[in-house]
Amino acid sequence: CMPLWMHPAVSADFATPSQISSFDELWPFPLVNEPFGNIEAVTEDNLAKVVAIFRDPRQRAISQIKAMGSEPADLPAAARLYGACMTQLILGGACSRTEEDGSPLLLNLTREEAVEAVAGRIRRFGFVGVAEEWELSVCLFHRMFGGKCSPVEFRGSLDTHDDDARYGFDDFTPLDHNAYITARQIFGANLQRYGVTKEACRRHLCPEAARFFE
Repeated sequence: CMPLWMHPAVSADFATPSQISSFDELWPFPLVNEPFGNIEAVTEDNLAKVVAIFRDPRQRAISQIKAMGSEPADLPAAARLYGACMTQLILGGACSRTEEDGSPLLLNLTREEAVEAVAGRIRRFGFVGVAEEWELSVCLFHRMFGGKCSPVEFRGSLDTHDDDARYGFDDFTPLDHNAYITARQIFGANLQRYGVTKEACRRHLCPEAARFFE
């Protein structure tokens, strides 16, 4: 089957990669802004076939501001629009939909229920990576599922923006932050479980792409 990626505002990418052996097969990927629950191949019984790469939602908000040529003062608007996008898509809703009061549309769930439901689904994904740790994510993927690393797989790295005070992050904790924290915990646990470090990747897990782990 052809891998299918969802791209909720570059916050998380989802795939059903039962037959892939390389991230190169997923790049460039088709952008499909469809609700998670409406993708036929991704059902509750098929969550173990999902590959997800999560990006810090704060970084995503800054990227959106810079892409629009906006000022840091526009962060609240970007947060309202994208701050629950991952959560909504994983729940089976649509990105950026809101209630009449401007709060995220969460399919009749409270925020606490939504956080718990999303975390439960993420824990059942077959693979969880982190965009800010792209190189280690690629290496971990191969350690878990086999196949040789290829240098072309490492062109998916994203720039990281400074989280300085002018963006007001002391007052900005989007709903997607909870999903990201869950993803980071799973990612960190799997790095330890499979013995994936930069040194291990450079020496024997991904020797074909050793320069990316210097």
